[in-house]
Amino acid sequence: MTLEQVLKFYSESEKTREISQKLFSNNNSFARTEQSQNICLKGLTGSSSAFIASAVVSAPISRDTTHLFILTNKEEAAFFLNDLENLLGEKNVLFFPSSYKRPYQVEETDNANVLLRAQVLNKLLSPNFPLKDGARNLVQSGPNLIVTYPEALTEKVVTQAHLSQNTLKIKQGEKLSVDFIVETLTEYGFKREDFVIEPGQFSVRGGIIDLFSFANDYP
Repeated sequence: MTLEQVLKFYSESEKTREISQKLFSNNNSFARTEQSQNICLKGLTGSSSAFIASAVVSAPISRDTTHLFILTNKEEAAFFLNDLENLLGEKNVLFFPSSYKRPYQVEETDNANVLLRAQVLNKLLSPNFPLKDGARNLVQSGPNLIVTYPEALTEKVVTQAHLSQNTLKIKQGEKLSVDFIVETLTEYGFKREDFVIEPGQFSVRGGIIDLFSFANDYP
């Protein structure tokens, strides 16, 4: 039996349909009560939780909805993320990790994680923001799925206004001096390096600027 067949089995289950109705149907009397805020599923083992989650979010009634999955810790979130990616495709699932290499160690920031957090925030603020491999607007191909854990959620994020004020937008054909761009990037906390290998770095080679921003997977 293939993954698609197993997922179809879960999707066609009456229990799965009942969960979808209780979670997303505004016309359902259950959805207007406080009970709809808490639904407890017992007896789940292995990847069964990922199968149920995939089936529920793929239901027509849950389209155009953002789904946030909060796991106990980073390890459990990584396993759950991997299951969802195998079931729904990597482009349809986003990971929202903590920025720090070690818990709450602000001085040790993981730029790769900062990039992932920026992608999620930009996606929520701008539906047409390009994501993995240039994919755009997850709403057109299905719901928005975000996997995270408490440590990542407790970390503060910038406001939309602050993000807009501290974003440098450059259009094709626009003329800007190298000194201006270097000064702006330095003010934004980017590090000047000889070679660009991770987000948050830039290098200058004559009149060419290599930039690895927090909004793209590659320089």
